[in-house]
Order: sequence, then C-alpha cells, then structure tokens
Amino acid sequence: MSSFNFNRKEMLRQTFFVSLFFALPLFFYFYYTNFADNDSFFYIREAWRLRAEGIFNTSFPWTYFSSIKDYGVSLWWGFFVILMPFTFFNDLGAGIKIAGTVFAFLALLIFYLAVKKEKMAWSFLWPVFYIFSAPNILYRFLMVRPQIISTALSFLLLVVLDKQIFWAVGLISFFITWIHFNFFWVPFVIFFFYFFVKIFLERKADFFGGICVLGGVLAGWILRPDFIEAAKLVYIQIVKHTLTQSAGIPLLFGDENQPLLWVTLFRNFLPVLVVFIFCALVLARFYFEKYKNRKERRAAEGEIFLLSSFLLASVFFILTMFSARRAYDFWVGFTVLFAAAVMTHAIPKISYGLKSFLDNFFKFGILSVFIIAVIYSINRNDISMKEKAFNISEFKEASSWLKKNSQEGDIVFNLNWSNFSQLFYWNQKNYYVGGLDPIFQYVYNPSLYWKFHYLSLDEVTKKTCGKEECRADELEDTYEVLKDDFKARYVFLEKAQNPAVFWYLGQDSRFEKKFENKTEAVFEVK
Repeated sequence: MSSFNFNRKEMLRQTFFVSLFFALPLFFYFYYTNFADNDSFFYIREAWRLRAEGIFNTSFPWTYFSSIKDYGVSLWWGFFVILMPFTFFNDLGAGIKIAGTVFAFLALLIFYLAVKKEKMAWSFLWPVFYIFSAPNILYRFLMVRPQIISTALSFLLLVVLDKQIFWAVGLISFFITWIHFNFFWVPFVIFFFYFFVKIFLERKADFFGGICVLGGVLAGWILRPDFIEAAKLVYIQIVKHTLTQSAGIPLLFGDENQPLLWVTLFRNFLPVLVVFIFCALVLARFYFEKYKNRKERRAAEGEIFLLSSFLLASVFFILTMFSARRAYDFWVGFTVLFAAAVMTHAIPKISYGLKSFLDNFFKFGILSVFIIAVIYSINRNDISMKEKAFNISEFKEASSWLKKNSQEGDIVFNLNWSNFSQLFYWNQKNYYVGGLDPIFQYVYNPSLYWKFHYLSLDEVTKKTCGKEECRADELEDTYEVLKDDFKARYVFLEKAQNPAVFWYLGQDSRFEKKFENKTEAVFEVK
C-alpha cells in the first residue's frame, strides 16, 4: 500500500512538472499577439509550400540573387518536415504559435529528461531555471527556429554519451543534424570533450561513441533531398561566413552573428555568470581535495559529466564573447547542467565542514538567483515583445498590392534582406533580391552585393558602387543598376529605414510610386 501511494505521489509530481513545461510556453506565446522572430514567417510558409507542391521540391528561386537560388532550401528540410502538421491551420499565424508552444515544450521536456537521467538533485528546477536564466533565452524560446529543439538535444547527447546509451547517441546526433544541418558540428564538439575527459579520468577511450556520433550525423545529412547542395550552403554559411567576418569585410550581418557585448553580458546574463563562476570555484575546490593526498585518482560518480559540462560551458562562453552571440544558448544550457552536477556530485564529496556550508549556501544562492532571474527575464522579455517583436500584418498591404498588380516572377528589389521573410510569407508570386543571410548574396555575386549594400544602408541614392571601396569614376547610376543588373521591376522599402532612397525614388522620373502607406512604399522601375 505504501509503495502504491509513493508511486501515485511520484506520478502526480511528474504530471505537474510536465504540465508546467507545457503551460509556460503556452502562456508566453498566446499572451502576446506579436512574434519574436520574423524568420518564423519564412519557415512556416516554406513548410506550407512544400506540403502543397511536393515535399522534395526544394528549389527556391525567391531569393533570386543569392546562393539559395542555386542550391535550394534542403539545408532546412528536416525542420520544414516537422513544421508541416502546423500548416493545416487556415491561419498560419496560429500555426506558428502552436508549433512554437509544442517545440518549446519538447525542449523543456528534453532538458528535464537529461537531468533526470543523470539523477540530478532538484531535477524539476533546472529546466525552469534554463528558460528564465536570461531574457535572451526566454525570448529565444519564443522563436520558431530549429535551434530550439537541436540545442536541447545537444544537452541530452552529453547525458547519453556519459551513460553509454549508444543507440541514443546515434539517434540524437541524427536528429540534431537532420533538423538543423547548420549544427552538424555540435555533436562532434560534445563528443570531443567527453572523449578526452573520459581518457583523462578513466584512462579509457570511447571510440564506439564517436562512431555512433559520426553515423548519426552522416545519416542526418544524407537523408534529405539534394544533400550535396545542402552541404554547399552549410559551407557558405559556416566557413565562408567565418572567413568573411574574420577578414573584417563589413557585410550586413545580423546581431546574432556578432560577439556578445560585455555590457549585455552583465545586464542580461549576470545570474548565469554568477552561477558559472561560483560553480567553477567549487569545482576547483573539489579537485584540490581530490588530488591533495594523491591517493584517490579514480573517477568519482558523475565526475565525467561534471568536468565535461564545465569544459563545454567554458568553450561556448568564449565563442559567445569572441565569435558569435548565438552560442549563448549552449553556454547557458551547459552552465545550468554544470550547476546541477556541482550540486549533485561535487559538493557532497567536499570535506565535511566546508560541505555543509557550501551545500546550504549553494541551495540558498540558486533559489535567490532563480527568483531574480525569473522576475528580470519576464520584465525584459515583455519590453522586447512590445518594442522589438514583429506584427504578422507588417508588409501585408504592400505585398497584396504586388501580388495583385505584378506579373509572375517579377523581381522585387527589397532594400533590406531581413524584410524577405515577411514579404515571402504574404507573396510568393514575385522573386526578391535576397534574404535569410547576406552571406548568400555576397558569395553569389560580390559586385551585386555591394551595389545592394550601400543602397540598403541608405548611404547612396543616385549612384551606387560594386566594390567595398569605390573611386568617384567607378560609381554607377542606381536606375541602370536596378534595371539592368538586378532586372528589378519594383522596389520595396521601409520609409523609416531608407528615407534618403525613398526621397530619391520619388524625385527621379524613371521611378513611379505605386503604393505607399505609413511605413512602406513600392516603386515601379520604368
């Protein structure tokens, strides 16, 4: 009878936690009418198109002066497939929010499974701490992007490597790559640190785990249409992008491709940073006591996971601060796992007198940091959702006019590459200059990219330039560039972003204003 009552209580407890993991994203997605990320419009619309026109039809001429036109969209194919069930809604905006709720729930559930499998203390706390650890993380959870799932699976990958569940190692590596091919390298990084930590602590090499990772990644790559073309796009977006950025070529990269500012670190990630530093000090004490008498050299229970999570958190912190801020998803996640491991495996093994102090201090500190992080993240996220988030109706009027009055395949010169997702969402009748990532435009044709670049920045009007730096005699007439080089039939712009170009197009008789509202305008190229 007592066993039954225990199981019943445990079942109710687990049901509560799982319900909480679903309720949190459900609330945040449907409390706001706006959308955290405009790329969500591209993902849902392309999933809808593939469902309607054929799941293997990955050709993509809509970014006409971009490498994506040459290689298609197989790069994101796995994510499109899992988005397809949500395209049956008449309102695709509702489909985005429902999909986002489901994906965020799955991410939290996967994180919970990871800490439960490692038998972490306070396993229920860590997934909630993760989502509220920083306003940037909470905001990221409100984006319908493949990394929501692939990042969570990456944390679980370290767990199944540690537990040597090899079928799960291969399966998780497969899904990370299949859903988010840009992250194909992540399983290798995780395995690399796990592998060498295991050698260091146990003098054993886990080659079979590496074979499972390799097999899963290869399967995730190959099991998609046009997998060679997908690899070419990954090469462009990772290798070419890195080389271009490191060379200081000033492309119009998004903020997430830039290093995290130190002021942002202390403003938004201070709770995570404090936890990371404190846990690193506890880890140092743990190893000091372990090796001071040099008697006990065997790996303690949970030590492989403890040290691996610390090293991975450290590496992704460095990437966040010195390469690309998008790595903070991994830094924060591995830091939370590291904190759970310190609480479960490190503090109990520290000398008795200090152990009691650290245990109480850590629990009090974690709860205090957790409460502060929840309050701050909710507040900052509310500001971001109201000030920075995207209205789904944005560009609808201009897109509807283009759809009604243009010819099939007419090229629209969209002055900002970031506008593409919303334009494509509302109007697939026309093609656009580029979108999704400026590196695809630059690699496709550097000269055309620079001509676009200076107009996009609103730095030129009558003349533009096909090089990073041009002499006066190398400038070219903007009208001729749009008409002859880009074959553009229309120009779309936001008036607030491009006031100079808007004024110029209105003054030049070779352009005719066809549509204007409070925020945007469409000009015809005569």
